[in-house]
Order: sequence, then structure tokens, then C-alpha cells
Amino acid sequence: MIINKIKQNIIEKELLKDKSNILIALSGGSDSIFLVHALNLLKYEFKVNIYAFHLNHLLRGEESFQNEAFVSNYCKKNKIQLYSFRKNISEIALEYKKGIEEMGREIRYDILNKLSLKLSSKIATGHNLSDRIETFIFNSIRGSSLAGLCSIPIKRENIIRPLYNISKKEIDSYCNENNIPYIIDSSNLSKKYTRNKIRLEVIPVLKDINPETEKNFSNLLDTISQDNDFLNKLAIENLEKSKIKNHIYDISILSSLPPPILLRVISSILKANNISVDYKKIDSIKYAIKNKLDKFKLNLSKEIYIYISENFIHIENVLPKKNLDFFSFKLDKNQLLEGKKIQFLQTTYFFRVITRKMIPYFKKKYKKVSFFYLDYDKIVGDLYFRQWIYGDKISILGRGCTKSLKKIFNENKIIPYDRFKIPILSNQEKVIWLDRFNISSDFQLDEYTKFCLIIIKY
Repeated sequence: MIINKIKQNIIEKELLKDKSNILIALSGGSDSIFLVHALNLLKYEFKVNIYAFHLNHLLRGEESFQNEAFVSNYCKKNKIQLYSFRKNISEIALEYKKGIEEMGREIRYDILNKLSLKLSSKIATGHNLSDRIETFIFNSIRGSSLAGLCSIPIKRENIIRPLYNISKKEIDSYCNENNIPYIIDSSNLSKKYTRNKIRLEVIPVLKDINPETEKNFSNLLDTISQDNDFLNKLAIENLEKSKIKNHIYDISILSSLPPPILLRVISSILKANNISVDYKKIDSIKYAIKNKLDKFKLNLSKEIYIYISENFIHIENVLPKKNLDFFSFKLDKNQLLEGKKIQFLQTTYFFRVITRKMIPYFKKKYKKVSFFYLDYDKIVGDLYFRQWIYGDKISILGRGCTKSLKKIFNENKIIPYDRFKIPILSNQEKVIWLDRFNISSDFQLDEYTKFCLIIIKY
């Protein structure tokens, strides 16, 4: 019996483990109505409470309201608490520039997840074997990965699908034989949607070629799901093995991994940092790891970078602007006449104001260290020895143009983490000197220069 098949699925796959409430996504179609019916029959055996959720997408005029009323009446008749919502999906999709199907799915799951937290429940959907086959074909023609070919998973996080191995034909037959009413969604008959074309045109052809198509697809999906789970397990093990600490991984371990495992490791790293899995990014990262490209850097988002340095791969979250200027030292002009030393990250910086005539003496004395000098008379206001912040710009001597420090760092492939190790000298208006580079052309010596500020780094 089909109900026993669902019972077996729940037990074997541990679908209701540790939960006493189930929130069912109820559209009113045969799949979701049958799911509510079956779980309502089994609720005492599994000691669970049943709740239902319905979303009126306002896409089909009067028909949408008829569906809503049908679901409401069904739940009242069967004493099931219903949470019903209305959302104008077409308007929201237009606002966010997304497809109607995608937008509808996002909104449904957003509301479901919030309700699930409120009820402390599992979310059950009516996805069945036929849906999984359609998704497999749909993902195949899109060139999906093995994970995509696994189609709709039996369970994912808080979502369960007790009908995963039951066909649409079996469900409709049961409903018709037992006089269980359901709605036929007119949009499911429209061939303008790709999934509907697959359901209405492709699958019938496949069944004509082989009547055992659904059974064979079921076996195939189970097999590749098991393979994918095994590869994912290996990826997690190797990811943990390579982890030095949070967001830092040993590239020597990762570079030795076979491509299917490395791909999953990189995907896991991206997902852990809330970065969408983009295969162009994955290919770039994979190539850099395999070839151990030192100084490789890739911008994953506006705030997150991935880079390779000294045989390690790092994920860096650039600090918000308000937190960047956490090292700033004001230089007292009286101290500069005698000379001021500042220790920063194991490097000593010496600042002193001298007469122009003394430059040759100091250059000779400090010829084996980094030595810079600039026109002190052109400096207005207080001086600050600090880290860079967004918006800083400099016209580096000899380059003939003003650029942001960010652009200079990008052009010189300086990874985000190292940028905060490069101090600058500035007044309240502009950057005067950028360590590792040079002084600003605005402060170069000219015929009127009397006093110079020297910067010595050792």
C-alpha cells in the first residue's frame, strides 16, 4: 500500500527524527493534498502535529482565490491549522528583476522557514519521483554538476520529502480511487515553462521508448546521490585536514586532491563564507591551487577576498571602513626636530626634520636602508603616521597621475591582508608618503626648499 511506502520512507531515512511538528507546503494540487492526507493518517503513529502553509501568488486571477478557498476548506474539514498568505509575485519579481518562478520559490521558502522556526517544525513538501526526474532532465540540459544531477534531495537541512520515490501517476490514482479532492493548476498545462515542456512532451517520449523509464530513473538517482554523498564526505574530511585555522588552509594538501574532491572543497569554502558558487571563480581558484600560484588574489565579493601566500590559501574579510583606521600616530612637530622613532610590525621608522644641506650626510649615513625625503615647508597641519583607509589617494613621485591607494594596491597585486601592513604618512588633507613606493609629487623638493622631512625605514 502506498501509505506504507511513505511510512517506510520516514523510518528508513529518519525524516521525522527529533521533531514533533510538521509544516506542510499545501498548494492544493494532488501531490500536496495527498501528502497532507498521508501524514494526517500517520500522525498518531509517529506522534506528530500537522500544520499547513499556503501562498496565494496572485498570478491566475479568480483561479488563485478559488485555490486559496479550496485549501482553507480542506484544512477546516480535516482540522488542520492553516497559515495562509498572499503575495503579488509578478510585482515583486519585477522589482527585484527576477523570473516569476524563481521569485515565487524564494518567497515561499522564506515564509516557510520563518514559520518553521516559530513552530519548531520540519517542513514537508510534496516533491515526488516525477518531480525529481523532471529536475534531473532540466539540470542535465543546463550542464549541471553531479550535485545538480542528484535532483531534489530526500532531505535537506529542515526540509523533508516523504514522496521522493512515489510517482505522480501513483499519487493521482490513489486520490481518484479514494475520492480525495484536489486542484488542477492551469499553469501546469502551459508549455511556455521549461519544466512543463519536459513533463508534457519529453517524459512521454521516454516512456514510449521504455515503459520502465521512471523505475530506471529512480535507481539512477539513488546511485548518483550515494556517489555524491561519498565524494562530499571525502571533501569535508580533506577540508578539515587542510585547515590550519579559521579561513587559512594548507595549499600543499589541497593541491594533491583529485579534481572532483578539490571542486567540492572549494565550493564548501565559498558556501561557508556566503559566496554563491560560481564555476568561473571555482576554476580560477582550482588552477591557482594546483599550480601553487603565490600572490594569487581573487575578489569573491565587495568585502571578501581569497588569496595564496607562502603556501597557504587565505579567506579575508576586509574590515568595514569605520574599523580600518585602527593604527594612527600623531607626529609632534617639536619631536621631529630631534627625531622620532616608531615601531610598527617589527619595522622601525625614523622621522626627522633637517635642513636641505644635511641631506647628503644622512643619505650616506643610511645608504643601506630605505631613505625618503620631502619638502617639509609644504606640509600644512598635523602629521599622522597611520594605516590607509578607503578614499586615500596619492600622486606618487615620477608617475604623473593621482591614483587611489586601492588602485595602486590592485595594480601591484598586493593582497588585502598585506595592505594594512603598509603604513602611510599624511596630513589632514592628503597622503604625503606611501611606504614601499615613494613620496607624493606634491611634496618634492624645489628651488625654494629650506627644510626637509626625512623618513628612514630599517
